[in-house]
Amino acid sequence: MSWRCRVFSKWVSVIIVFVIIAALAIPLPGEAATYSDLQKKNEQLEQQKKATQQQLSEVKSKTQDAFQALVELQSQIEKLEQQSSSLVQRRQLLEEQIATLDSQIKDLEKTIEEERANLEQTLVTMYKWQKVAPSALVLVVTSSVNPELATYALEKVLTNQNDKLESYEDNVAKLHAKRKEIAEAKNEVAQTIESLQTQLATLQSKYDERESLYAQLKKEQNKYASQLAMIEQQQREVSAEIQRMLSSTKLSSNANSSGFIKPMSGMVTSPFGWRINPLTGRGKDFHTGIDVANQYGTPIKASRTGVVIWAGWKTGYGLCVIIDHQDGYGTVYAHMSRIAVKSGQKVSAGTVVGYEGSTGWATGPHLHFEIRIQGEPTNPAKFVQF
Repeated sequence: MSWRCRVFSKWVSVIIVFVIIAALAIPLPGEAATYSDLQKKNEQLEQQKKATQQQLSEVKSKTQDAFQALVELQSQIEKLEQQSSSLVQRRQLLEEQIATLDSQIKDLEKTIEEERANLEQTLVTMYKWQKVAPSALVLVVTSSVNPELATYALEKVLTNQNDKLESYEDNVAKLHAKRKEIAEAKNEVAQTIESLQTQLATLQSKYDERESLYAQLKKEQNKYASQLAMIEQQQREVSAEIQRMLSSTKLSSNANSSGFIKPMSGMVTSPFGWRINPLTGRGKDFHTGIDVANQYGTPIKASRTGVVIWAGWKTGYGLCVIIDHQDGYGTVYAHMSRIAVKSGQKVSAGTVVGYEGSTGWATGPHLHFEIRIQGEPTNPAKFVQF
């Protein structure tokens, strides 16, 4: 291969690389860096909205966890309070039983004293009447009656009264034993109540802490909810302003059913799709638009209503204009000799955006026209009849 061929091949490679770079460098509709101030503001608000929604979601989750913890603690507290209340009632009942026993013991002890007094009075009376011998009297008083030494009458009287005293004393002993048993049960209940009160105090402390945390999280949740509402309100205002801007520019009457009009009259010199590279005359490359030729300086019009997101020089495309149509569609107008609009400007279908030229990589004056859907080139002939 001669040095001329090698140099030519090298330049072809460089040109292809630049074409690829230029294609990648074209800002597509939806890129924030090239949108108008309102569009940038809307995207910033959307980012803020997502961040706030994330924060709100996290706080809501924490708030729900804190609330669930409060519910569980409240359930435990109520359960312990019910147990404590039941035990307090039990203790009160035992205290009433002890009080009743104390009253019964007191009455029996009083009865015993009375019976002893009666017994003594009987013995004194019998002594005075001399119905018993002095020696027998002494034996009776000392509760060591010897039946063999007492008379039959004294034996009957003393036996009855002694039986009564023994019965009363036995009942008193039983009452004291029962009182002791109930008192022990009361002490056990009191200890259990004290333990429950300690547990309740611990649970109440935890509940107070959780309640404070819940209140703090609820406050934080309300703050994020308020911020989100403000962001959404700002979004509505910005969107309404953008809509007013777009609705103020109506489609030209010569637009077809697709909404696009011819950006420039002339002859199609290169259709959409694969073709021989016009710069090298060899090899195939994919043509992402349609080339339309007319006289140098012919006005080029916006094919549809939208907002200019690029107006300037692009490698390969030369002087070009890119319009975002706000619905996923975008159009590209390349190789202009002069640009008539600026970035951020709203245009309607038919507005002159520039003039035909041959800037960039062009073999002669023509318009390179593209229609892109979500950034992907599509055949303009599907939308516009040239």
